[in-house]
Amino acid sequence: MNEKYTFTYETKPTEQNIDYMFQRFLLPIIIAMQYQPYQTYWNEYHQLFNIVKHWIGIYYNHHDLTKIDCNELKQVDSLIADLKFECLAIDTTYIEEIDIWHGEFLQMWKHCIEKDREKK
Repeated sequence: MNEKYTFTYETKPTEQNIDYMFQRFLLPIIIAMQYQPYQTYWNEYHQLFNIVKHWIGIYYNHHDLTKIDCNELKQVDSLIADLKFECLAIDTTYIEEIDIWHGEFLQMWKHCIEKDREKK
């Protein structure tokens, strides 16, 4: 097996893991923004998309997840909680994926925060 094509995702905040996490987090959001059964909540999915897109920009400009605004983290937590409440009864597919990868993002973000505190 060729090692350069093998990748095992972990919640350690390496560039490769963060790239993968953002891809997996963003894809179900993009699909949900046009998913007919979620139509009533498309505006909320667009809000979520815009925030995560902003985070990706922050990460790729600074290579540091700790630069992400805590208020935006709270806003995303609230959006996802509300969407889960509403959309799980409609169809679990995309909102569950969003929730899973939001959790992965938070684990990496917390790891970066802890690492940053250790440096100080």
